[in-house]
Amino acid sequence: MLTLSTLGNRVMIEAMTWARDSHGLFDYETKNLTKNALKAEKSTIVMQSDKEVHTVNYDESKSFEKQVEANKSLSDDKALIKIVNIDGVFYLESVTCLGDLDDPERA
Repeated sequence: MLTLSTLGNRVMIEAMTWARDSHGLFDYETKNLTKNALKAEKSTIVMQSDKEVHTVNYDESKSFEKQVEANKSLSDDKALIKIVNIDGVFYLESVTCLGDLDDPERA
């Protein structure tokens, strides 16, 4: 039996990382692939820490950059994408331009 709480919208994420630098391109020849299966049911930041990919809750009332900094466990950790849930509809936002949106002087 299914309950209403299990019928909500969600984003299923399959992330694959590898150790060797391949200039941003997928390395089809690698044997050292790390796979992560994640899901987002609310606004979320997808972050990478070394070869692991994980999600952290995103609070729209707080600065994106401050939330990323607060959730870094290593200095090399980085945000990959922001997933925003607005009234049950999910939007993916690139993190490459989000820093400019949080700072009115740079926008």
